[in-house]
Amino acid sequence: MRRRLATTCSLGALGALMISASTAQASGFLIYDLSAEALAKGSAVTASTREPAAVWFNPAGLSFVPGVRASTGGIMVVHKTQFSPANGDPAIDSKPGTFFIPAVFVSGQVSDRLHFGLGGYTAFGLGIEWPEEWLGREDAIKAELATFTINPTLSLRLRPNLSFAAGFQAVRGAVDFTNGLPSVIGGKAQIVGSGWGFGGNAGLMYRALPNKLHLGLTYRSRVRLELAGSADFDPSPEFAQDLRDQGGSAEIPLPDIVSTGVMYKPSSSLELTMDVNLGFWSTYDKLVLKFEDPDMQPKVMERNNHTAATLRLGADWATPVRGLHARAGFIADQNPSPKEYLSPSLPDAHRVDFSLGAGYTHKWFKADVGYLLVYFLPSESVGGNEGPEGTYQTVAHLISTTLTFRLD
Repeated sequence: MRRRLATTCSLGALGALMISASTAQASGFLIYDLSAEALAKGSAVTASTREPAAVWFNPAGLSFVPGVRASTGGIMVVHKTQFSPANGDPAIDSKPGTFFIPAVFVSGQVSDRLHFGLGGYTAFGLGIEWPEEWLGREDAIKAELATFTINPTLSLRLRPNLSFAAGFQAVRGAVDFTNGLPSVIGGKAQIVGSGWGFGGNAGLMYRALPNKLHLGLTYRSRVRLELAGSADFDPSPEFAQDLRDQGGSAEIPLPDIVSTGVMYKPSSSLELTMDVNLGFWSTYDKLVLKFEDPDMQPKVMERNNHTAATLRLGADWATPVRGLHARAGFIADQNPSPKEYLSPSLPDAHRVDFSLGAGYTHKWFKADVGYLLVYFLPSESVGGNEGPEGTYQTVAHLISTTLTFRLD
């Protein structure tokens, strides 16, 4: 009986761990702001990008970036989450989290009509850690996710004011999650896994009134990450001989993303931008787990995420100081995760963001800095599939720097 109980709990824990991994990948923890210049403008740059990071924001913008340029930088993310139990018990704080998101881009001009770009960046990332013995320990103690994308692109100028671009993306994903085992067994379990996924991206840029009114459109395809991992069980000594390590695998989709944008310059020194992004998280409606044990049938779990929209507004002011720009932005971001499926590994919510930044250009060198405050509105979990009942609230701070060099 004890061995049967241990085996049942081990498979249940493996399932919970894999659910946490999938939630982290596919419930909206997209880091969209991959350059300091863009971040400072709320990343409302689909119709206005003029930097190598156009590889990510709109590769068709590369057609209007002269010469050969390279940029390097990243984002420092600092965040903390608080959980208030529905029964009125004292609130529980996650451990303060800090992680770094790198980004490197290169762009170049092959001919008057053809340009190329190459990006290496992290667009999906997660890191959260709860106290070892908190009441949601069986659903998440620690959750870490990292992805890295390699994205070559080509941009073709179809007409003097119209360009089209297409690219290929190879994504490497890795997860590291720790959950608590049921109290009857004690201890905890850890799963690590990694895998590759592949997709593409495309963009259009139409400069209706060059340097006055621009329109942009981009599409980034879903990527199906094939993750394979192993679970390491560390139960109480009584069950040490009954719980064996168990492998598992899952196919996890990152969503299709569509972005549209407009740029308008009411004066030579002021640029106003607006973007609307759609993340098709609804493509992730279920998770199928396959176990290492051939006697175990695959387990299917419903997730039921939905498509989510993001509104981005930005402003860029060329100050009277030559080469110096001041920027500001606003973002309203929709939560794609139903409250019945909210997880402590990713306590997502509707968000409002505010950004500020500045940039300075001198000859062949440009330096940009940006700050983004991300405020998660209170998000209720009803204790459906994962986690205890209660309310999550998160605040995150993003600080970004980018250095850009003209190499030709």
